[in-house]
Amino acid sequence: MPAQVDWQPAADLAGLRARAAQLALVREFFTERKVLEVETPLLAAHTVSDPHINAVSVELGESGLTGLHAKQSDRRWLQTSPEYAMKRLLAAGSGDIYQVCKSFRGGEQGRHHNLEFTLLEWYRLNFDQFDLMKETASLLCLLFKINTSDMKSYAELFEAHYDCDPHTASASALHALAGRHGIDCDKYDANGMLDVLFSYHLQPQLQDLTFVYDYPESQSALARVEVDSKGRRVARRFECFYRGIELGNGYHELLDAHELQRRHAFDNQVRLDLGRPEIESDAKFMGAMQHGLPNCAGI
Repeated sequence: MPAQVDWQPAADLAGLRARAAQLALVREFFTERKVLEVETPLLAAHTVSDPHINAVSVELGESGLTGLHAKQSDRRWLQTSPEYAMKRLLAAGSGDIYQVCKSFRGGEQGRHHNLEFTLLEWYRLNFDQFDLMKETASLLCLLFKINTSDMKSYAELFEAHYDCDPHTASASALHALAGRHGIDCDKYDANGMLDVLFSYHLQPQLQDLTFVYDYPESQSALARVEVDSKGRRVARRFECFYRGIELGNGYHELLDAHELQRRHAFDNQVRLDLGRPEIESDAKFMGAMQHGLPNCAGI
């Protein structure tokens, strides 16, 4: 007789019903706001260049052969998010859109992460980061059955906890600060130290629904960079946290195609420095950006 296998699904019926109810609320929320639901491919010829996101590749050879039998041209990527495809829709004139889909990220296995997960992503025309934070707060308060949320700038948190301006602090000052908090400085550059100082010391304190905005320019990803009221160059992006867990990452979206190409090249240099392969530029996404992405914010 074969050995007994634990075949029971991890999700119980109560969990499935709760999930279905949450998804119904999400769709009702966006229907009321006339935001169009879309669906884009999970498997694509290109992926993101972000050095700290590990995309999952799939090799499709002749007759479905994989591995050593696959040609380089047959490589496809499971999408880490539908961002590129959704921005092509935006450039083509879709208007406000949202999507609930599966996404995949390698190396993200843990209590709060899984290689395969369900993601909600949406884009709102003529919204800035503050407009999108307010809308995101409305949705999350509905889902979590809470009434309040808070907004704090990245600098405000660092200045209150560390007496440090993260936008202007020198690398040596950040090394000294990290050392005082038991962080191995040799492992990280200045940007890495900011990330560790935030993730391990500030993020766990964000138990209420909190939006942190205006990140350092070095963490701009695909957000636009602007000068704030104190003359500092900041990334117009935010992250939202609840019970110490990051739930979402939103941008006032970058519109400059030339800047996008520069950031892609910079990402690839970082990838090479980390011993990771370069990522080929997505010509269709770049073409959409050159055609013109409308003013929008997305999360």
